[in-house]
Amino acid sequence: MFNFLKYNPNARSLEGLNNVRKTQFFILWAFVLLVTAYLAYKMIDATYMLISVDGIQWDYSKLAWLLYIIGVVIILAQPRYGIYLTVALALAGDYFITYWFPFELNFSSKQSLLYYNDSLKLSPLETFLLFTLLSYVLRLLLSSKWRWSEKIYFGPLFFPALGFTLFLLMGFVYGMATGGDRQIGLWEIRPILYLFLVLYLTSNLFEKREHIITFMWWIVAALTYEGIMGVVLIARKYNWSFSSFDSLGAHSAAVHFNTVFALTAIAFLYKVSWPKRLLLLSVLPPIAFTYIAMQRRSSMLTLAISLSLTGIIIFKLHRKFFYFLAPTAVILGLAYVAIFWNSNSAAAMPAQAIKSVISRRYSLCGPSGPKHPSRAPSPITTF
Repeated sequence: MFNFLKYNPNARSLEGLNNVRKTQFFILWAFVLLVTAYLAYKMIDATYMLISVDGIQWDYSKLAWLLYIIGVVIILAQPRYGIYLTVALALAGDYFITYWFPFELNFSSKQSLLYYNDSLKLSPLETFLLFTLLSYVLRLLLSSKWRWSEKIYFGPLFFPALGFTLFLLMGFVYGMATGGDRQIGLWEIRPILYLFLVLYLTSNLFEKREHIITFMWWIVAALTYEGIMGVVLIARKYNWSFSSFDSLGAHSAAVHFNTVFALTAIAFLYKVSWPKRLLLLSVLPPIAFTYIAMQRRSSMLTLAISLSLTGIIIFKLHRKFFYFLAPTAVILGLAYVAIFWNSNSAAAMPAQAIKSVISRRYSLCGPSGPKHPSRAPSPITTF
């Protein structure tokens, strides 16, 4: 009954050990925060100079630095949010729509709101990944578990990704040793090196299903922001006229939008809650508008492939509906491609994407048949 009054040396030693670890944790985090605050002060102090790029003033730069510091503090508090912020901010920016968006640009890029100086060849994306790794390692070292096998999850892709990364580094070292251009080499290899780090951090920081769901909503929010910024750009700069520009946004940005379209279709197939389905439907208009304005045939083709793959899910969940939907989609798709095969309108972009894969020089129907080369230029001329 009074066992709790008895002296337990093991319990006392464990309690003392926990107190020591808490003290070490507090001192270490206080040091990291002080260093971060000092760097923040120096960087914000440097942004008092005007950034004369299309009217961007230092006030906006100061706000961007403030948001950057808030992001760093959040990452140090919880490293999992470093993955959320890194991926979301990388998707939210685009070189065409938001050229000033600083996340993927170096601190030496003068068009960026986070411009610091001409020699700092480092991007906010890379610093976020480094802060995420730092926060993760600190938590790992200060955790109560001591066995590395219990702390670190490698997963089936860890060693293949590690081997891939080592081959990249070997190729980079060989290129530098044989007189290659260091700047071009770093420019090419840097984004690929993110893959291994993000794979490892995601495997160890995402511990629950809820973490992945939250991660997907961060992606949806980032792509929604990019879609809205595209609408704003078209309204203010081009006065809602698609004929005023050839294309809008990068190829990769248009492909990213396919994620939201696929998620919306899957949400209805798996019958998720109606608030989530309505939320996905509500963000589709700005995304679809910007998506069409981008006029990227490659994104149209990948969207068709992704929607075709959802047919596998439909076949498993709603087999009767699949037997009705599949023939109907094939007939309508073939009719659409035949009608818009030689058209150059915006509505013909998906058909032109298919045409660029099937035939680059000839048309399958109409006056320009197999014996007569089409007068229209090849839809894709950069490959």
